[in-house]
This record gives sequence, structure tokens and C-alpha cells, in this order.
Amino acid sequence: DANRAVNPSLPGTPIVRPNPGFGAIFMAGSIGTSDYHSLQAQLLRRMGKGLDLMVAYTFAKALGEVDGGNFGSTYEADGLLQDIFDLNAARSIQSFDIRHRLSASLQYAIPFFNNRTGLARQALAGWTLAAIVTEQTGIGNGVKYGADTSNTGVGSRPDMISNPVLPRSERSVKEWFNTAAFVAPPPGQFGDAPRLSFHNPGINNVDFIVGKTFFVREGMTAVFRAEFYNLFNHTNFS
Repeated sequence: DANRAVNPSLPGTPIVRPNPGFGAIFMAGSIGTSDYHSLQAQLLRRMGKGLDLMVAYTFAKALGEVDGGNFGSTYEADGLLQDIFDLNAARSIQSFDIRHRLSASLQYAIPFFNNRTGLARQALAGWTLAAIVTEQTGIGNGVKYGADTSNTGVGSRPDMISNPVLPRSERSVKEWFNTAAFVAPPPGQFGDAPRLSFHNPGINNVDFIVGKTFFVREGMTAVFRAEFYNLFNHTNFS
């Protein structure tokens, strides 16, 4: 809103706008910044005797004043600027701030019985095991208050009075972050809570594959494969 109030005021008082003869004037502009830094490492290794390994790891941090993303999970915090005249107050982690991500894949073509013949070869040879492991910290998120406490025509963020990040042992489905860390801002003021201040639950997932190649005749094979998604039935919350 390009005609937002110059300064916050108490609700119920007239809003003093830069252009008082006009109502809201909506503009779109590239005024925010976003910084992303990361360390990325990858290991590819053919171990020999049918064993292949790939591991990829990323350590990253994303910061910015504005955020319009929704990256694979629920993003509840308001991405709008609270105070258009103070961009630094909106600088926080981003919704795509995924601090750690590890992805590993392992494939093992069991070689022990490939030289067998007849029924032993059909039963024991041609087996393959594979797994894909994904471990990832959650995306950035935050709390919005919503009410226009600043009398500027935009919803305010709350005030933050303590650390919203709970110890890992205290996090649960009922309370993932410290809800007591946020309170309503005073009338006539913007809330001082960061735009985003904690991270959503992460991802813990293991997929597993068992495969068997049957030798029908020269130049012809048949393949059986069973795939198990989220093998350990670990719940990944959004």
C-alpha cells in the first residue's frame, strides 16, 4: 500500500497518509532482499562387488525482509511487510531456510550366487537391495497477530517476550513452539516479533527396494521388484 500511514497511531484516530486526498494506492516493486549461503558436499563411491553409494549434504541459511514462498509445507506467517519504512525490522530467516539436508542412496547387487546354475541360480542369484534415506530440518515459520494495532491499515505481528524455540524433548504435536513467547502488541505500535522465528518439523524418511532378476533364457530376463515407501512408518508433520 503506497499510501500507508506515515507513522503508527492509536486505533480510532484519523490515519495520516502521505497523500490524504487518496485512499489506498497499491503498488508492486522489488524492494526486499534475500541472501542464501550454503555449503554443499557430495560423495559418490563405487565400493566394488556390486555396492554403490551416494551421499549429498547441504548446510545452508537463508535470510531476507520479504518472503512469498511455500516450500513443501504449511507456511502460516504473513509474508507482507509490517512497516514499509523499516525493512530491517522485517529481516529474519526465510520460509526456505532449510538448515540441514542429507540425502543418501545405497544399492547392492548381491554377487555371491551369480556363478550358480540351474535352480540354485534362479533362486539365489540376481537379488538387489536399495535404500534412499532423506533427513532434513524443517522450513522457517513464524506467528502473525493479524489485527491492525498500529492503525496503518496492515495487520501487525505480535510482540515476542521469550525464545519461541522449545527444547527438542518438549516439542509435540500439541505444542511445537513456545506459544507463551508471543503476546499482543500495545495499541498504536507495531509488534516486535521477527517475521519468521522458528522452524517447522523436518523430514525423516527411508525408502527401501528389493529386486530379483529371473533368467528366462539367453537375452531374456524377468524382473520382480517390491518398493517400501517410508519403511519405518515415521510420521512427517507439515
